[in-house]
Amino acid sequence: MKLKLFSLSLLLMVSSALAGEINGTVYLLKDKKKVPLSKVPMRMHVYKDDYEFSGAEISTDASGRYRFHNLETDSRYAYLFYPIYQGINYPYQEIVFVKGKTSEKADFELTESTGSTKDISVNETMYFDFGKKDVWKVTHVISVENKGEFLYHADRPDAEPLLFPLFEGGFDLSYLDGISRENSKIDDEKDVLQTYLTIPAHQTYKIKFSYYYIPTSRHVTFDRSAALARSNVSLLLGKNIRVVSNQFQLDPMLVKTQPPYVRAYTSGPIEQNGKISFELKGFFLQRDLLHMIVLALCMAFAVVMLFVAFGMQKPQKKDKELTERMHRYLMDLREQFKEGKIDEQQFKKEEQRVLNYLFQMSKQS
Repeated sequence: MKLKLFSLSLLLMVSSALAGEINGTVYLLKDKKKVPLSKVPMRMHVYKDDYEFSGAEISTDASGRYRFHNLETDSRYAYLFYPIYQGINYPYQEIVFVKGKTSEKADFELTESTGSTKDISVNETMYFDFGKKDVWKVTHVISVENKGEFLYHADRPDAEPLLFPLFEGGFDLSYLDGISRENSKIDDEKDVLQTYLTIPAHQTYKIKFSYYYIPTSRHVTFDRSAALARSNVSLLLGKNIRVVSNQFQLDPMLVKTQPPYVRAYTSGPIEQNGKISFELKGFFLQRDLLHMIVLALCMAFAVVMLFVAFGMQKPQKKDKELTERMHRYLMDLREQFKEGKIDEQQFKKEEQRVLNYLFQMSKQS
């Protein structure tokens, strides 16, 4: 085996008494048999105190065996290594030598790779947390299972993408578990998250991410294509908000296992390229409250103006009462503005109308 060093600082700098070794065999699982693979590149990355500083690459021999030797066995060193088969980097293994041990064995059992997503199945849960000022936090917890016989690899030229639809207009994405900016990207035009994952046959990969969303109406619709088949989709809501959908049913039992969420809905299997469709109803927007306050103020002003109109021919005592009432109305108006219950434009408009009236009354008196 020919050793190709990426850095000359690595492997021959320690004495033979302390030199460690990692060895093993690379197999291809075929027809339920393990076939040794020869001439398979094995790549190693070497970390010291969590910083990568060197690496090496070798190839397996005719029996599928490989051997990295002259390795530092100090616990500050970590070795990450993996096979490269048919141009695809397969899942890695990581070893840190235990004190007093100088040899570690690590075999790899590979399957052929594929870029097809037909055997990928997703179990997805969406958590809805409702904050102040009409801001929602939506968290997706997803299990991606490869039910096929081949390793799925997103880096294959023919790979079909792993796409996860988001609420349109969501923002401030946070990567929580299993994904990062290095293995995913956001398509802002289509509002989908695309991940670049490697999922071995019959294994499951879990990811978790969240983002914020601001609804623009009291009825929010999620109607998106499911590029990946879903075995189950669950919705967990932090308020008593209704989900209207032919796909989703209320699930009281799920709520009991997921405090503090108060409502849960689940959907059965959804085939690949099918629809995930539901509508959220029954929530109250803060902006609706502001509109109601502004409307109430406008109605109150209209009532006052009616009194003014009818009071033009009344004695001055009535005029004084109306003036005092308008002063109180002006004070209430300014208090509502300070508390942020009406916007600045509406406030200035109403204030000017009241001031004009008071000015006219002062001229008459």
